[in-house]
Amino acid sequence: MDTLSIKSKIRQQAFDIGFSKCGFAVSRFLTSDFEHYKKQIALGFHADMLYLEKEAEKRFHPLLVHPDIRTVIVLLAGYKTNARQKDGAFYSISDYALIPDYHKIMKEGLQKLSCFIENEFHSDVLINFVDTGHISEKAWAREAGLGNFGKNSILLTPEGSYFFIGVILTDLVIIPDEAFDEDLCKNCDLCIKSCPTQAIHQPYAVDARLCISYHTIENKGHIPSNIIEKIGTQIYGCDICQKVCPWNRHQTVNSVLFSPLPPLLDMKAEDFESVTETDFRERFHESPMVRLGHRRYMRNIEAVKNMAATERKRPY
Repeated sequence: MDTLSIKSKIRQQAFDIGFSKCGFAVSRFLTSDFEHYKKQIALGFHADMLYLEKEAEKRFHPLLVHPDIRTVIVLLAGYKTNARQKDGAFYSISDYALIPDYHKIMKEGLQKLSCFIENEFHSDVLINFVDTGHISEKAWAREAGLGNFGKNSILLTPEGSYFFIGVILTDLVIIPDEAFDEDLCKNCDLCIKSCPTQAIHQPYAVDARLCISYHTIENKGHIPSNIIEKIGTQIYGCDICQKVCPWNRHQTVNSVLFSPLPPLLDMKAEDFESVTETDFRERFHESPMVRLGHRRYMRNIEAVKNMAATERKRPY
C-alpha cells in the first residue's frame, strides 16, 4: 500500500475514534525550537517543574526516543463546550477541568489508533504521548500542519486553542503534511495585556512563576502574595489568555470524546468551601482537579476567599 493511502486511512480512523484533527510530520531534530526552549529554562520560566529540564533534547528529536522513529502523528481533540458553572459558583475552574480527565480519554483514543496502525500496517514501533512524556506536543503539532504557537505559548489553530494534543511516534514512513507557518496572532496582543499577573513575559514566552494556572495547579507550596492579589476567583487553572483570543470567539471544532461533568457545573460557593478530605476524591475523581489533593484545594479556596474579603466581595 502506498504511503498516501496509509496516511488517508490513519486520518479517517482518527476521526472515527473521535479526534478533531490529525496531522503528520517527518521525524527530525527541531533545532530552533530546542534553542528557544533552553532559553526559557535558563531564565527559570519553568519555576520548580524540574522535570522539564530532564532529557530536554528528546522533546524535539524523536530519534533520541527511539532510533527507528520516522513519522510523528499528532492528534487534536477539541474540548470547548457550551457548559458553564452556575452563577452562584463564585469559585472558577478552568474549562478543561469541567470535563473528565483528558489524560485517560486521550490515552484510550491513542491506544485504539495505535492498535489500528499495528494491525493494518504492521508497524513495529508505536509510542504514545499525552502531556506526560519527553515530547513537545505543540512544536510537533505545528510541524504536522495543525496550528502555530500563540503569543500565550498555547497552540493556536484557525479554529481556536481549546484543544488537547496527543502524539504517536511510529517507524512507518508517511508523507508529511506541510508545517503551519502562518502567524495567526499578527499584531494582536490581547492575551499579553489581559494577563492579570503579566505572566506572558514577552510574545511566546510565559513565566510560570507569575502564572495563575501554575500556582493553582502545579505549585505544591505557598502561593506568593503578589499572585494572590491577582488571583480573582480562580481555584484551578486560568483561561483568561484564551478567553480574550479572537480566534476563540466561535470555536466549533470539538470532539465527541468530551462532555461536561454536571456535578461540578452545579456546585455553588458554599459547596466548594464545605468539601472535606473524605469527600474530595469522590466529588472530583473524574476531573483532573483530583490531582490537587484536598490540602492544596483548600489552600486555593482560602486564597480566593481571603482576597475577596480584602476587596469586600462576598462568595454568596
